[in-house]
Amino acid sequence: MRAKHPRLASLTFIDKDIPDKELLELYRRADALVLPTRGEGFNMPAAEGFAAEIPVITTRGSGHLDFCDDTNSWLVDYRFEPSRSHVASAGSVWMEPDHADLVRTMRQLFECSRTSAAGLRVRARTERAARVVGERLSTEHWFAGVDTIADRLLQSPPPPRKPRVAWVSTWRTQCGIAEYLALPPRAVRPGRVRDRSFGDQRTPDDDSNPAAIRFATASWEHSAEGWQRNLINLISFDPHVIIVHTSGDCSGPADLAAMVTDPRLASAAVIITLHNTREIETFSPREPRRHLASGCAARRASWSIAWTI
Repeated sequence: MRAKHPRLASLTFIDKDIPDKELLELYRRADALVLPTRGEGFNMPAAEGFAAEIPVITTRGSGHLDFCDDTNSWLVDYRFEPSRSHVASAGSVWMEPDHADLVRTMRQLFECSRTSAAGLRVRARTERAARVVGERLSTEHWFAGVDTIADRLLQSPPPPRKPRVAWVSTWRTQCGIAEYLALPPRAVRPGRVRDRSFGDQRTPDDDSNPAAIRFATASWEHSAEGWQRNLINLISFDPHVIIVHTSGDCSGPADLAAMVTDPRLASAAVIITLHNTREIETFSPREPRRHLASGCAARRASWSIAWTI
């Protein structure tokens, strides 16, 4: 490596577990913690960097976004690429950090160390990070969260005896997503739920629909007006559950956000699936999060997004 880059700074590779005391010393001596991860369940090193009050640079995605944001860390953009890990399932992807953005962020943090004013701004951000550890990542905070969710579940009304389920997708058309949608309703025993399919403008008349779904309607089209009309139809149906099968060609994150954040559908559980994980590549890393974050914050316990089928 040094033969290729003669001016390369000194590097030390640690390829073994080290005692906690030595790990703590590493944090104390570090000017920054750089974690361009491709995916995390929690990211304990980032939390440890917060506690050590050193600047943390990490990927703008994955489990650490529960406590990392632009006010307490430095987040690097990414793109989805086929996974080259031990996960060999077809279609598996991971986040590949953007190399140019990583270099730019590291350079920015380095330049901040040269002036006292910029250094104070860095210090303010790391102090916010340390407060996050105490306020949100403590055992007491987690237990309080479990208690809150348990109380909410215990106080919730019992589920309806015959829930209303809205399927938002293509229906009975020449479309791969429509083929997927034809299967789940048939797995539900007749009379257990009240289904309604909200298809696009190609949806055939109800007389030609199978008994698996009692009612289907042409509810939306590929336009802002079409999705607004679909929203009105959903509100009229007043569903307990909304299941959205979509792809990048059908709707963007802004269309989905308008539905899941509408207060008139606040009581409905929402499940969103994309046709395949590669559809995520059609959105910028910031876009889904920007449009859907408000819904996630408001309805975290009642809806989820599965970026795969």
